[in-house]
Formats: sequence, C-alpha cells, structure tokens
Amino acid sequence: MVFFVTRNTMATAVTQAKKVASLTGGGSLWWVGGQDWDARDWHGFQIEGTTYGAYLIESQGDCVLIDTVKASFADELLDRVRSVVKLEDVSRLLVLHSEPDHTSGVNHVLEHLPNAKVTCGKKTRQLMQAQYSLDRECQILEHDDTLTVGNATLKFGKVPMLHWPDSSYAYLMEDKVLFSNDAFGQHFCGDYPFCDQHDRSHVSREMNSYAANILTPFTGEKGTMNKGLTRVLATTGGEISTICPSHGVMFRTPEDVQMALERYTSYANQTQIRPKVLVLYDSMYGHTVTIARAIEEGVYSTGAEVKLMHTRHTATEAFDSACVAIGSPTLNMTVMPSVHSTLGYLKGLELLKNKPVAAFGCYGWSINNIKEMHKLLGDAKGEVLEDLAVKQLWAASGDTLASARDLGIELGKRALSKCKKE
Repeated sequence: MVFFVTRNTMATAVTQAKKVASLTGGGSLWWVGGQDWDARDWHGFQIEGTTYGAYLIESQGDCVLIDTVKASFADELLDRVRSVVKLEDVSRLLVLHSEPDHTSGVNHVLEHLPNAKVTCGKKTRQLMQAQYSLDRECQILEHDDTLTVGNATLKFGKVPMLHWPDSSYAYLMEDKVLFSNDAFGQHFCGDYPFCDQHDRSHVSREMNSYAANILTPFTGEKGTMNKGLTRVLATTGGEISTICPSHGVMFRTPEDVQMALERYTSYANQTQIRPKVLVLYDSMYGHTVTIARAIEEGVYSTGAEVKLMHTRHTATEAFDSACVAIGSPTLNMTVMPSVHSTLGYLKGLELLKNKPVAAFGCYGWSINNIKEMHKLLGDAKGEVLEDLAVKQLWAASGDTLASARDLGIELGKRALSKCKKE
C-alpha cells in the first residue's frame, strides 16, 4: 500500500511559532501564520504556494495577535500561538485588513481567544461584520492611534485602497518593526521565514509577480500606493528594522529592507518599466506564430529587449514592458478565447494603459480578429497603433513578414525612446 502525503498535510504536524525578534523592552515577536504549500491559483494567476502572515507580540505578560488567516489554516495559527503563550493570555486581536485570506478564520480563532478584544479601523469592522457577522467587542482605531503591549508601543496607520478600502498597517515603535499587511508581500512559501535565507532573485521575482497581478491599478503619480508609502514613511520616519508582510518572507537586514522600499517606490512611480516589448500570441496552426517571430526579430534588431510568449501568465511580463503586441487568428468570428481573457485581465490591472499596443494575426473566413483586438486594446486604454496592424489571409510570408519585422522595429524604437525620456 502506498500513501501520498502533500506538503500541506505534513506541515500541520509542525506548528511551532517562528521567532522574529527579541524586543527591546523584554518579550518577543513571533510569526504564527499559515503555510499554504498547495496554493496554485490566485485571483486568476498562477502561484507556487503562499503564506498567510500573522504575528504575536508578547511583552511583560501582555499578548497581542496581529491578523488571522484563511479559515482552513485557523487551527494551524492557534497551535503556533499555543506553542509560546496560553490562548487566554491574548488580550487583543489587531486586524489590519478584512480580505478573506486574512480573516475568514477570525470567528474560529476568536472562539479560542476568550479574552481578546478585536481592534481595527472602522472600515475593517464594517467589512468583517458584513462577511462574518462578527460578534465580539471591538475597539475602533484612527490613523496614528497607539496601543500599548506591555513595554511595547504599536502605532496604527491607514492606507485605504492599498489594495482594499480598509487596508492599514502597524509600527512597533521601540523596535522599528513594520507590519505592512499586503504591501511588500509575495506569494512565496518556504521553510525559512526571512528573505536573507532564500535566493533573493526568487523573492524579487515573486515581489514583481505580486505587484503586477494585484497592485498595478493603484500605482502612478496620483495612485494610492504613492500616498500609502508617504504615510508609512511619515509614521516610521524612514526607520524600519524589519518588514513583516501578510504574504511571503520577512525582510530583516538593512539591505533587504532597503531593497523592498526601493522596489515599492519603483512600483508606485511605474519606473520599473524597461525598454522592452512584449509579444503575445495564440495560434491554431502556427501561422500567427510566424508573424510573432518576425515581430520579435524586428524588435531585437533595435537593441530593445523582447519577450515572445503565449498569452497565458502574462501580467508579470507586461508589468515592466514599454510596448505590447498581441496576436490571434480568427476563431468563430472573434479572437481565440485565451486572447480575449488575457486582454480582459490586463485591462483590469491597467497594464496596457497609455502604452503603444499593436495587433497581428492570420485569418481564414473573416478578418474580425484584428477588429476585435483593436476594440479590446482600446478598451484597455492602450495607445492602439491601428495603421501598423499585421494581418494575413491564411499563411504569412514575404511582404507580410517584412511588415511584421517593421512593426517590431517601430515598437523597439518606441520602447527605447519611452524609457530614455523617463
């Protein structure tokens, strides 16, 4: 007989809290969240596991739990808390964000924390009540309010629409620890809790993926990410020893904290965009791929970076691309389903907004593929280069491939020029 055991079921047997730091005034800070080794789909994009960050501050006999977890990991959280303190010693549950991946386990957790008063912002209270009919005394916090935990002091801050209406953060003042909630997060699940214990390039890629697929609509000069970073820096005075997000690894070295801050400043100001052209396609019999490769050749000849890929899992690549070309044959008088869904996904994330975008593709019975892509690209607020569209009845060759290379050259030049100006 053979037994198959997933990492997630094995992990439930190892539910010790993970120490983050010893506190200046005595006591300790612990990571007590959940490890979801098996998570693969997240709001429409693919991940390879994640964590649900929750933290316990224990100081001079007082204990505060910061955030909970997804419902299926509530017992794991309780076991971790129980490994360092008695559950009845937890006096507060500070909730920074009401999204279900952090709060769907809240009622189960509170059943086992008989003395914990819920503490949160007004909007968080409203959203938790709407989702879970929360039945527990609640203290409402305003921006810059403080909480005392033994010899430690927490300052509370609000960052609405980063990325929910109730998003907030907390700052452990004496030890300069930032509990950033979803900001600085990554969908990353590993055996060790800190960035410096992993390949930093992998953590960096996961930060990019998280920001591209979740936070892009809130970037830009007037976006809520910029406003949120300004608030966080005002609260902390720029003095941050450790960043504790609600997904992924923590940042505890000066180099890693600086990297995380610089990365998010770049996201907020959209300066992560490089002289890069993204060429996306789907195809039935390979004809549209032929055009895509000719466009790739044209871009390459300009010295700009080029990425050629199928239309699946594209947000992270679009995130730092200056220009995008997308191709599809006609199928049932429209575009391929993957192209339609990809453009809808990129539209929602505003990843094509104000970027030069072009369409290409082969067709048999109808040229509706180009018309439909132009409409979808326009709906996504791209700068649609309609006159440069490359289209071909049946298989592409000769002049059509020359036009595709010319399109690639034009997009490469525009990508280089755009990034040079910025």
